[in-house]
Amino acid sequence: MKKNLKNNVYENLNEKFKTGNFVKFISHGLEVKDAISLAKEFTEGKNRILILINVSGGKANVVCASSNPDVNAGGAAKKISNKLGGGGHGDEKLGVGGGKAESVEDVLAKFEI
Repeated sequence: MKKNLKNNVYENLNEKFKTGNFVKFISHGLEVKDAISLAKEFTEGKNRILILINVSGGKANVVCASSNPDVNAGGAAKKISNKLGGGGHGDEKLGVGGGKAESVEDVLAKFEI
């Protein structure tokens, strides 16, 4: 089941990256390690930015990855997580964080790089 979920998220991200280099995506039930793995894979050397928020059990896990030198993924993860009532950290290429899931759609829709 989890492998199928990761594959479904992979396919969705692949489609979204066909139309641009900045993708915001919400998944449900994905394991954090899988979210991080996907984020790293999709932003490898391609000047891309991915903000992947996974919702599970009322909590949101935020994973931001960037291969764009102008975008700090750790800073983005921290800003988004703070808006969700939590915290985040990371470096210029990968940031992680978390918070409450109830306002995920609104926070992600309003977030701009």
